[in-house]
Amino acid sequence: MEIQRLQQENAILQQQLREAKESIDAIRTGAIDALVIADQKDIKVLSETTADKTYRILIEKMHEGAVTLGEDGTILYCNFHFAKMVNLPLQKVIGTNYKNFIDETSNKRIGNLFNQEAESALKEEVCILAADGKEIPVLMTANTFSLNNVFVLSIILTDLTIQKKDQKKLKLKTRQLEHKNIELENAYKELVFQSEEKEKRAAELVNCNKELVLQSEEREKRAAELNMANKELVFQNEEKEKRAVDLMIANKELESFTYVASHDLQEPLRKIQTFAERLQNRNKELLSEDVKTDLNKISNAADRMRILINDLLNYSQTVKQSHSFVETDLNIIIANVLMDFDLMIAQKNAVVNKNVLPIIEAIPLQINQLFFNLIANALKFSKKDVPPVIDITWNKLDKLQVDQHENLAQDKEYLEFIIKDNGIGFNQQYAEQIFTIFQRLNGRTQYAGTGIGLAMCRKIALNHNGAIYVEAKEKEGAVFHVILPVKQG
Repeated sequence: MEIQRLQQENAILQQQLREAKESIDAIRTGAIDALVIADQKDIKVLSETTADKTYRILIEKMHEGAVTLGEDGTILYCNFHFAKMVNLPLQKVIGTNYKNFIDETSNKRIGNLFNQEAESALKEEVCILAADGKEIPVLMTANTFSLNNVFVLSIILTDLTIQKKDQKKLKLKTRQLEHKNIELENAYKELVFQSEEKEKRAAELVNCNKELVLQSEEREKRAAELNMANKELVFQNEEKEKRAVDLMIANKELESFTYVASHDLQEPLRKIQTFAERLQNRNKELLSEDVKTDLNKISNAADRMRILINDLLNYSQTVKQSHSFVETDLNIIIANVLMDFDLMIAQKNAVVNKNVLPIIEAIPLQINQLFFNLIANALKFSKKDVPPVIDITWNKLDKLQVDQHENLAQDKEYLEFIIKDNGIGFNQQYAEQIFTIFQRLNGRTQYAGTGIGLAMCRKIALNHNGAIYVEAKEKEGAVFHVILPVKQG
């Protein structure tokens, strides 16, 4: 009995299956307009309000999945393309629940549509699950509507697999392009930086070129100046050679003159003086006053000539530096000079003030002559009825004071000797002239002399690698400054 019952139920089920397949085929082809769904509770009949076969054929032919869901989520209808998407036969899709093909997130979104009272639409990307477990990205467009008082959900599913692949490719390309853009931007920045650097370098190069041109022009100027200086130097050397030749000739002439002056001239002068004195002594009573005056003039002239010859001989000796330098105590030199003038000092009531003087390397005879001439001048050019006062002092020069004199060596130690008097003095404009040989500021009748003394002093100072200069005021006296090195080496 049980077997028979089961056989009957199996036959009923097979009949229902055949009827369901025929119904599905009829719906797909548009042969019927209604669908009957039976379950354990009740039987539902779903019918179309229109018999739009053309619409159903379009749904079957389209390349998007089309699904119609009942209120409980049962798939009432799907087209062939959706069955292909989930990789199942069409028969195994219809009548199943949509949850079998939707991921959990999308499932919640679709479930919310069933809970809405009014009709609404949903359009977003979701994933459906194929029978083999493959996830397929789709664009879901869902609409809810009521059909014969039955709530249904119509869904169109567009496969986005290729689009997603294209999007991934596009994103990859976009990232690659962004990377390229970043590289290009960096390259552009680097190019701009290099361009700015090149412009800076170009500007610097232009400035360097200008500086180089300027330096080149300066060098050319210096070269031209150097060429002119060389020519001038050659000319000066030639002139110096000529002067040297002339000097050699002059020295020879001076030696000849010295010989003549010391021998040939002295003898005639002695004879002139001797015969003039004889004439004066022998015929004093017979000579007229005019003749006596003339004979006195002859005798005086011969005496001045003798003094001049002696001074010239002394001056010529100062030119020759064959004398050796030795340590010379200037205290002894001054003492000897003052001893020579003791009679004149006494006659004029002169006062000589002096400090203790140092010892220097010098030629004693020339240094004696230098101080002799300076003290002689101080005594000679004293004021009438005013006792002469002569001050002899000295000090050490510092570097700045040495630098003020061009002919002084920078590496030597110098002392300055100051001989000051209260005599008649002279105008400062003649301060250089008085050191020239034979130059006199006063008449021969007023003050005796040949004009060689101070010239001799300058020669002696130069022979000692030193200097001499004077400061004076008329009627106030003169101050002679003699600068000499402590050592000659």
